[in-house]
Amino acid sequence: MKTDGPNRSARLFPSFFLGGFECSTAINFDRVRIDEIALTGHDRHARGDYNRLRRAGIFGARDGVRWDLVDQKGILDFHSALPLIEAAFGVTYRHTLAEIVRLNTGVVMPANVFRS
Repeated sequence: MKTDGPNRSARLFPSFFLGGFECSTAINFDRVRIDEIALTGHDRHARGDYNRLRRAGIFGARDGVRWDLVDQKGILDFHSALPLIEAAFGVTYRHTLAEIVRLNTGVVMPANVFRS
């Protein structure tokens, strides 16, 4: 089977394996919200996390937007997501990392929808 030339299938992502960062914000049995992004430190170390993926040969990742921080009684404030998006795009533009952002509403979208 020939894998190059005009009939080659297009890759959806630039590497076979994808990384991902836990982004759940569930409420536990004690009615306390659990913020997995904060617990793992990804909110503070996102740029380093993406650089480690790239060094491991992983050029695609899934990340999350904490909807409970974004939706403030119907007013959408994405400030809490900006550091993660900027870290992903900083690595993306320099090193071709594909990013998928998952809003905790269940919607999955390619991150390039944020590009102008």
